[in-house]
Amino acid sequence: MIHQTVEGQLQLHRYYPETGLLQKERYSFNQEMLHGYSVGRFQLLPDNVGYSFLDNGRLRIKYADRHSPLSVDFLYPVYGMNGIAWIDACKGVMSACYKEHFGLFYFMVDGRVAPIVWAQDKQYMHPQCANEWIYCVEKDQERYAIVTCKRSDPDIFHIPWHALSFDERSHMIMHAADQWIAPDDMSVEKHVVYSSHRWIGYLQLDEVNAYCYFLHENVSENKEIVSVSWCCISLATGYYQELFSFCIPKVCMNHHSGGLIESIWPLIPRRHNQTYYYSHYDEMLNALGLYAYDLTTSTSQSLIAGQETHHFAPCFYNDLLYYATASH
Repeated sequence: MIHQTVEGQLQLHRYYPETGLLQKERYSFNQEMLHGYSVGRFQLLPDNVGYSFLDNGRLRIKYADRHSPLSVDFLYPVYGMNGIAWIDACKGVMSACYKEHFGLFYFMVDGRVAPIVWAQDKQYMHPQCANEWIYCVEKDQERYAIVTCKRSDPDIFHIPWHALSFDERSHMIMHAADQWIAPDDMSVEKHVVYSSHRWIGYLQLDEVNAYCYFLHENVSENKEIVSVSWCCISLATGYYQELFSFCIPKVCMNHHSGGLIESIWPLIPRRHNQTYYYSHYDEMLNALGLYAYDLTTSTSQSLIAGQETHHFAPCFYNDLLYYATASH
């Protein structure tokens, strides 16, 4: 877990539920190690060999056997990453900016990049990988959509990169960059799973469904909370079902662009068996309370009321529910 003590100082802790021991990792985000970093989208690497995070749109990776994080410098003109989905510990799919528009790109930790889909009139965000497919949220001026395309390994990933000389790498980089700059549209065959005029934020997958936020209404300057729905969409048929609604603080939204900011992640609903656990902001209590939604009965119930204390970030371990609290 990440613990922030003061501004500009983040610490990574490891918690052992069996003993209740809370241990600070020797590579915690402190003033000496990661001073000035802005840690976001923290996630474990496949096979738990380390973790990654985004630092102001730049990818950094901390492996378990290294003392300091590795900074990934991409060899092609992409910047401003806003989301990644790891395929394995060496490569993944990222949403990043190219010519001021977000597209999807394959990447490797040595800096190699290959385009998947990009267009001048669209944005592609929130990538997720499931089996041999890539899913993401596609946005244009009129609608949002969940789209998918077949995953494949680009040719450049099969080149023995470390065996190439500096001149050979430079030639390939320049040649690839020329190819990138020329076209106005880079696209693979993609399929629309679901389309809507309502704002779609975040994306979560299981074997058969996609789950996401839907915004009920435009964000008002005069309101301190935002009403959203957690929805289920069939990946095979596109059938849409609203599971439950809840409120989140407006500070979790970038109301100018309609996007989410980093503070939303502790408020993402978490599923355990046939139950979703989530936080709902109660205006009367001025606090986040903890709720549960039963998928079998389609009903919600309050577990813990706020009452001057926020309850959020529910998670399960050995069938025990853990959650975070914060007082006003």
